[in-house]
Amino acid sequence: MMEADLEDELTCCVCLELYDEPLILPCSHNICKKCASELILHGTGATRRLFQCPKCRGDVKLDPCLGLEGLQGNRVLDNIIKVGAGCLLH
Repeated sequence: MMEADLEDELTCCVCLELYDEPLILPCSHNICKKCASELILHGTGATRRLFQCPKCRGDVKLDPCLGLEGLQGNRVLDNIIKVGAGCLLH
């Protein structure tokens, strides 16, 4: 059971895959960088700099100059996935 719980925590709720380049949203949830890029395409605002967190539906407002680069990457989560993904998948 613990293994399944851990895998759930390491899985993006958009693509349902292990996080790839996870970003931390202002609400503290995580999302893959690629998935965030896709959500921006369906976002709102004149420059598509606003989208909703897929977990809590909170608004994510991106800096107009930085875009996704303004969101912090989750290096700890990324390292856990890189080190432990092989164990989870076997």
